Amino acid sequence: MIRLIGAETHRWVARRGLWVALLGLLAILATMCWSIVVATRPPEAAVVAQGKIAYAEQHAYWVENHEQEEAFCRASDPEAPADVCAQPEPQPEWFYPQPMTWDSATSTATVGASTTAGLFLILMAASFWGAEFRSGSLATWLTFVPSRPRVWASKMVVVALAGAVVSAVVLLVGLLTAWGAVAAHQGADAVGSWDGPLQAAGRGVLFGAMMALVGAGLAVVFRSTVAAVAVPLAYLFAQGMLGILMAIPGFDRLTGLLPENNVQAFLLGSYTYSVPVQRMTPQGMETEWLERTISLGQGTVYLLVAVALACVVSLAVFRRRDVTE
Repeated sequence: MIRLIGAETHRWVARRGLWVALLGLLAILATMCWSIVVATRPPEAAVVAQGKIAYAEQHAYWVENHEQEEAFCRASDPEAPADVCAQPEPQPEWFYPQPMTWDSATSTATVGASTTAGLFLILMAASFWGAEFRSGSLATWLTFVPSRPRVWASKMVVVALAGAVVSAVVLLVGLLTAWGAVAAHQGADAVGSWDGPLQAAGRGVLFGAMMALVGAGLAVVFRSTVAAVAVPLAYLFAQGMLGILMAIPGFDRLTGLLPENNVQAFLLGSYTYSVPVQRMTPQGMETEWLERTISLGQGTVYLLVAVALACVVSLAVFRRRDVTE
């Protein structure tokens, strides 16, 4: 088995198309890193000065009028919740852009790097298998190693390892960029704890391996790189219709089953979303938005089941289908 894995690793490295896809991934990564660098910069002095002037004007207006406006609001609708009529005191930071904080920068780096790498790894893994079907080299390879489960397993191990390595490199670049940008623009004191970012990065590495396995599984089932890539793209196009359905009361329970929400829960540690709930009030039927949360455990189980399903179906198809079809 070790020799098979070594041979498949050599075949992976030798494919030029995978290196082209990797260059595309690095180009998108560079854009993301630059956006983090720009977002962590403090605003220019002229922008801050204008914001302070606007803050002074708004704060003076609030001091003079907020009690009367709150009283008028409560008199107009005595049953309105207290927060509806509240007039919060203006804060200086509302009037000029704030630089991205350490938590925001590292979260953007980990989630952005993980999802971008995951999409590219679906393509790369599907291409790795699809090229074997397209060129006919898989049929030749099976004459030397007739055990299809061993061939399938060796390829999947290489695909998963490659996905983990690619994701690890991408995440390392993203986190180092976030650290350097925050430290350079806001000072060393602005750099927070590494515990959360490193845990998220670990999940991102696992996510890369899982996405590579999903891409490989789709390529085996459909015997085509294009078909394997078309499935995620078709889902992206269908998201618009799904978004409309999710806003209809009664369909909100499906929101927790959407792949992107469970991916967010897995990468972020949890994911909170809002669903519409209709309630009868004295004024008539009203729609309220309630928050629900997808936990890390739910997101993990969701992804593991999806990956296991892709692997089991692909192995079953690979064992029975003629590879020369």
